Formats: sequence, structure tokens, C-alpha cells
Amino acid sequence: MKVLVIAPEIDGLPKLAQTSELTRLGDVSGIDVQPLIGPLVTQGRIQQRLRSGRYEVAVWSGHGARGRLLLPGGAEVEPRWLASELRRSGVTLLVLAVCESAQRHSSAEGFSDVLPAAGVHLIAMAASIADVSAVDYDVALLHALASGETLREAHRVGIEAIKEPDISQPQLFMSDAASAGDLAARSEALKQAMAAGQSDDALAIIHQCKTILGDLEDHYQALDGRVLAIERKINPPWQARLWQGLAVFVIAVAASLFFVYQARELLFNPWFVGVAFETTLLALAVLCWRMAVVTLERMQ
Repeated sequence: MKVLVIAPEIDGLPKLAQTSELTRLGDVSGIDVQPLIGPLVTQGRIQQRLRSGRYEVAVWSGHGARGRLLLPGGAEVEPRWLASELRRSGVTLLVLAVCESAQRHSSAEGFSDVLPAAGVHLIAMAASIADVSAVDYDVALLHALASGETLREAHRVGIEAIKEPDISQPQLFMSDAASAGDLAARSEALKQAMAAGQSDDALAIIHQCKTILGDLEDHYQALDGRVLAIERKINPPWQARLWQGLAVFVIAVAASLFFVYQARELLFNPWFVGVAFETTLLALAVLCWRMAVVTLERMQ
């Protein structure tokens, strides 16, 4: 299995454990590792390397945020460009060992939208992941693939190789062509086998359909994981407690202004001004508490 490892080094950002990863991958039997690493990894060099050889797997180990892949000099890689170059080189699996690579950048298409639609399996990170955890996952995944495991099983092996809290970060996005298209073809073959009375062939096709359905389930679970990670970023756990604290604080202020004699004499003169002010504070407290309830509902 020929693997291209792309590992750009970005000035001003921490250097990743690229040497360690290459060493560990090189020790895996059945894998031919071709490295493209360092501060001179440009889009042109990536294109040249992909077009000059044939690879089965590409591993991108680098820096990024919210669905962006960073290159030296401030450049970024577009999903559709990368999908086109990977397909041209024969790559069927891309591993993005990059923080938040499963997310979208702004409202644009993300790698998890474009790569599966282009026929390339994708493994990306739902949120930030420790460098060591990403290496552990990559090595275990490729070792399992080289041993003949299916991609879905290799993904599970990779997850088992890393520790909490990073265990939920790698997300598997199966190729659309390898899942939905194959399922339709297998369904048609099953009908023909049953019509011809070929029970053994029918059972084999049913088993294949079960595998494909399992891949689709993993795909949608990966999407759920990405949505959950985004929700947690939008509504962090401390946000609900903040709204509750603000509600209690506002009520305490309203009560102190009413029960402290000097404040009450000043505020309720004339009386309707004090009533309006207290009513506003109570409405603000109710609004803060409501925001806390809404935040908790979104987190569930």
C-alpha cells in the first residue's frame, strides 16, 4: 500500500511530531511511505508529487482551523482542488490529521462535503486533537488497512489506539460512490439472484449490503459528531451557568434596591419610576434565565 504523507511546516506555529510519525509508519509492514514534509511544501509541489505517482492513501499532517488546511506563506488548500488532484493520483482515502478539518470554513463547502462526493473516503477531525493522538490514530489505522481490514474496521482500530478526550475527534466519511451507488447495484444483483434461485449468491449479496449499510451508518454518525462538536463550540457548558448567574445577580440587585431604605426613597420618588425600574430588572432576570434554559436544551 503506497501512502503519501503531506506535512507542511508553518512559520510561527508549533512543529508537529512529523519525524516520529514517519518513523512509526515506516516500521509498518506492507506500507510504502512517501514523505512530502517541511517548510517548502507548496500547492505546486503537492500537485507535482500527486501527478508523478500513484497512491492509495494520502495523510495530511499539519495545522488548520475550522475546515482550513494551512500552507507556508499563508496559503490555503481548497477542497475541490485537492479532491481533483487526489482522484487523478488514484487516492481512495485521505486522512486529515488536522484540527477541525471536518468542519466548514464560514459558509463554504468543507472537505467532508466535497471529498466523499468526489469518490474519496475521508477521515477528518471534528475538533482539536493532540498531536500524539493524531499520530497514534494514523499508525493504527494504516497498520489495520495493510493487514487487510476494511476501512470501517480500521477506523475503529485507530480510535481504540488513542485516549480520551480525543477519542471522538476522528470522523469517518465514506465515499458516496462506494456506499449509496454500491448499495443500489447490490440490490439489483440480489433481485436477479433470487429470481434465478441462487440462494448462496443471494446470501453473499445480503452480507455485502449489510457491510455497505454499516458504512452508511458510520458516515451519518460522523456527520452527527461534527454537528455535536459545532454545537459545543456555539453553546459551551459554561454559557448556561453564566446566564443563570446573571439572572440571580439581577434579582439580587432588584431586591437590594427595594429593601434598602435609602435606595428605595431615592428610586421610588416618584413611585412609578421605581416600579418601572424594578419591573425592567425582573424582566431582564427572566430573559437571562430563559437564555440559560435554551442553552441547556441545545446542549442535550
